[in-house]
Amino acid sequence: TPVIRFSSPMFCMVIFLGAILQLVSAYLYVQRPTGPNCMSAVWLEMLGIILMLSAICMKNYRLWRVLHSARRFISIQISNEELLAVVILATLGMVAIMIAWHLPAFDLHLQLGTI
Repeated sequence: TPVIRFSSPMFCMVIFLGAILQLVSAYLYVQRPTGPNCMSAVWLEMLGIILMLSAICMKNYRLWRVLHSARRFISIQISNEELLAVVILATLGMVAIMIAWHLPAFDLHLQLGTI
């Protein structure tokens, strides 16, 4: 149906996956705090939020482009693959930031033997 097609089901699934990651991270936050437990909770939280926000932003961008081009009577199509590439790039950027942030802590845990 047109309603389902316009809702971008693939991006709705990405938003849902991000919400599940957020939920799992909340569960990990209430567990006994250990090094790996805290690290994984932060990873899941950040990955969940970047998946949710980037997918929502891409859905809004597509809507803006379609409505903006409709004012000028131009037909425009933006594929899911184009928008998904931006979501993947945003996620990879967050992974790079998380690696840079957690690498010193991971080395410390290896030296102390707590992992």
